[in-house]
Amino acid sequence: MYLFTVTMFPNEQNKKDGYEEFRGEQDWYFGALSKNGQILISSCNTVFEDDTYKTFLLAPEQDSLDSKYANKYVNEFYMKLMNLCIREPEIRIVGRSSDFELSCNCVSPSWYMLYSDHTITESPIVCGDCGRTVPLYKLPKILGEDEYYTVLGWQRAYNACDNLFLEGIAERMAYNRLSKPESDLSKEGREICQAFENKTGKPFYYYLFRYYARYYSTKKQNCPICGSEWRLDEDNTTFIDYRCDNCRLVADVVNRNR
Repeated sequence: MYLFTVTMFPNEQNKKDGYEEFRGEQDWYFGALSKNGQILISSCNTVFEDDTYKTFLLAPEQDSLDSKYANKYVNEFYMKLMNLCIREPEIRIVGRSSDFELSCNCVSPSWYMLYSDHTITESPIVCGDCGRTVPLYKLPKILGEDEYYTVLGWQRAYNACDNLFLEGIAERMAYNRLSKPESDLSKEGREICQAFENKTGKPFYYYLFRYYARYYSTKKQNCPICGSEWRLDEDNTTFIDYRCDNCRLVADVVNRNR
């Protein structure tokens, strides 16, 4: 992830309403960038200084804000925002964030994984080759959408369940949703994986949370859907220890982070 500053220059007419219209359009624009996977909306912080609005935000790559990644909503809200400004925004890279790993830069990953937890705010798509996150805008749109609304919605729901489990609030309910492939959360995640696989032609696996896998790692393990053995040989493990190619499920022994 990289920290950017985006400085906007609203025109004089905006002063009459306290820049209310400008700030509204700016929020729509950043929201569109977030739903397109180009920035983390939770990272946006704006300061007003000398009649300019400077926003600090995080983006996956150094060129994440390039127009080549924009969808129709990003372009639409950008044009509306520019109608309220005297000039184009000034975009500057402050530097790489030390709180995040670099994104995947593999030319053509051989497989992908849908994964999240309560700590993850970046893309929930992981490259199966390098184990790093893949910016959403590098992937095709799915489910008839022009943005990644469903994918990001699933991630918010998943992270909320993970938080409930971690804090011991509705722990059993949360664990069932995270660990059972037939739960509503897992079903939606697996549908997302199938949709991405149909679009990319690459295998997309769903990560199944198995908190107690350390205890069961000494016992014979079978895929919870088809019942086939899915424990990988030690020579074949990377950041996962279980994989079922038929059901497109993966898991690990100690639930370690990537």
